[in-house]
Amino acid sequence: MNFRLRYLSHLVAIVCIIGFGTFGAEDASASNRVKRTIKIDGIERTYTAYIPKSAQRKRNLRVVFVFHPALGTSKFMEDATKLHELPDSNEFVVVYPEGFMRTWNAGACCGVAEMRDVDDVAFFRAMMRDLAAMVSIRPKAYLTGFSNGALTGC
Repeated sequence: MNFRLRYLSHLVAIVCIIGFGTFGAEDASASNRVKRTIKIDGIERTYTAYIPKSAQRKRNLRVVFVFHPALGTSKFMEDATKLHELPDSNEFVVVYPEGFMRTWNAGACCGVAEMRDVDDVAFFRAMMRDLAAMVSIRPKAYLTGFSNGALTGC
């Protein structure tokens, strides 16, 4: 993974955290927590999404993916970042995906997902399709993560 891509992944994290905190002061509990399972290449993959309760009345919601580090979990990132609790969280969908055996295939790194050549890009695309079937989302998403999760580069 080259330096520019690593720098970009960290920059995306900063933009997401700073940028989304400026829209307004709505109730952070204005989202529904949903757990979803998708089958990719015969492997069941899961993710948790916080979808605004007002999503059915909104169009083109932004989507933010929050990738956990190697050996972490989606629940860890949910608890650690609490991006779904930002004051303006009713303006976007927050997604906490679960890595394959707690890792992501970042190309030259890390763990079981990389060794088994798990297609995390296909997982990302499937999550976007699954979300789009539930609510109106933008076709592009914001990505952030920590360590191995920041290297996914979907």
